[in-house]
Amino acid sequence: MVTGLGGGEFCGVDWNDVALRSKPGTIRVERRYQGTPKNETSELPIELNDDAVAILRDLRARTESV
Repeated sequence: MVTGLGGGEFCGVDWNDVALRSKPGTIRVERRYQGTPKNETSELPIELNDDAVAILRDLRARTESV
């Protein structure tokens, strides 16, 4: 999946950033692994297709049960 996220931004994503109930599903990155995103356009939501939403729902269910 191509997101346009930098490595630090991708590593900073947690479940609070992921909206799977909205249509389309989105990820909103508001932080990096260290610090904040580089600029305002880095804070725009990333839309997810139905396949990505299904995969993330499955992953979330499996990680919450651990």
